[in-house]
Amino acid sequence: MTEWALTLIGGLGVGSLLTTLLSHWIAQKSSNRELLYKEKRETYLGLLEALQRAPVGYSNENSKELRILANSMRFVWIGKSR
Repeated sequence: MTEWALTLIGGLGVGSLLTTLLSHWIAQKSSNRELLYKEKRETYLGLLEALQRAPVGYSNENSKELRILANSMRFVWIGKSR
């Protein structure tokens, strides 16, 4: 009877440890997805704003912003492939 009780207690301990590790892993994965979504959203919104200003008139500031956003998009797509 004692061996059975010790086995049950040990099994519950290992099960709760695995549950904790699994829930932490799922939370991290969700957090990473949310961060990637926010980065994509900000990059695309910035690109749309810069493209909207482009036909109004050429300026060095608009050109610089478009280059920065193009580079940001590259990083977003690299992050997506991981």
